[in-house]
Amino acid sequence: TTLFRSTYNPLFIYSPTGLGKTHLLGAIYNHIVSRHPDLRVVYVTSEDFANDVVESIRTARPDAIQKYETADVLLIDDIQILAGKESGQEVFFQIFNVLHSQGKQIVITSDRPPKDLKTLERRLRTRFEGGLIADIQPPSLELRTAILIKKGAEMGVLLQADVIEYIAGNITLSIRELEGALTKLHAEYMLTKRTIDLGTAKRLLRDYIEGKGSETAYPAIRTAPPKRPKQVSGTGPRGLIWGFSYLLEVVQPDPAYRLFTEGLKEASGLCISRTNPKHLAHFYDLSNARVLWLTDIPSSLDTVSSMLEELMEEMLDEINRHDRLIVMLDGIEFLVHTHGFDPVINFIRHLKDAISERRVILLVPLNPRALKGEDLATIEREMTVRRGD
Repeated sequence: TTLFRSTYNPLFIYSPTGLGKTHLLGAIYNHIVSRHPDLRVVYVTSEDFANDVVESIRTARPDAIQKYETADVLLIDDIQILAGKESGQEVFFQIFNVLHSQGKQIVITSDRPPKDLKTLERRLRTRFEGGLIADIQPPSLELRTAILIKKGAEMGVLLQADVIEYIAGNITLSIRELEGALTKLHAEYMLTKRTIDLGTAKRLLRDYIEGKGSETAYPAIRTAPPKRPKQVSGTGPRGLIWGFSYLLEVVQPDPAYRLFTEGLKEASGLCISRTNPKHLAHFYDLSNARVLWLTDIPSSLDTVSSMLEELMEEMLDEINRHDRLIVMLDGIEFLVHTHGFDPVINFIRHLKDAISERRVILLVPLNPRALKGEDLATIEREMTVRRGD
């Protein structure tokens, strides 16, 4: 007998961005690993899979993709990214056939159903359609309300009933947007230690709720500012200014890491990176920094989830512990891919405001080719841009 039912193989899960496909895939991973520790379970994003294929071809080392061929369960996220990657599609087709013929389970996520993946080869689309296709619908009002109550309690923010009703009634299509709204309210609470009332919520969430009022209708409610260092003027390493947020436009992040390590001579450091910390240690001296791996994969290393509210809380906690802090956030492209641009730019805006009166410097490396022109222009307006540093 086999562990999995062929009727559900492959399991193809699709929905618009922000409804929790990636986290559902992570939950499937955790469930199988906990119940069946003897199984080889492989979780990979389509982007990383394509990179492994390229590396295998470039180095003539087939072992770079062997882990996929020998998996008992293969979980692959955002299959639509393979569009236009012919070598990646060819290799995945071969691996799919091998695993499927052996009764191994394949779980795939996408932002659209197989029939709408026009840029993927037809033979792949037909195989996806041969299993169980499941779509994730936007949450109902009741579910949105329950999410806000539960997440707010987990974050330690007591939301008044009218605030919950306002958010749940106006943010309707995306769980990520709900979480992004909570992140902003939580950060405000962490900084001011004041209850978030309806007026404050409306003021803070204007970017999330379009066409739901105006500055005239919802005037800002003044709150006492949190305690700050009395002076934050002065420059740090390489002329960087305390309280500033820098967008480092570089094709590869190495110049940003060199700038960050130089800053560690004058301040403590927090490095949040998509690169495994063990790999970073081979190239950079980060002994004076706390290094967190930005990943949703379980690991024995220090990690931080891609969930924006958890990331914000982790960063604010670290900022509050230090008089001088250099912060490196390497992974904006990953966050935009995971959450969409709007929640991430709101996250950046609030983080920028949070450090603007502190002895903190924020470094955000970004490959400018990774964003659309209007998105790049938006983030450039929010931050101080340095190129090729």
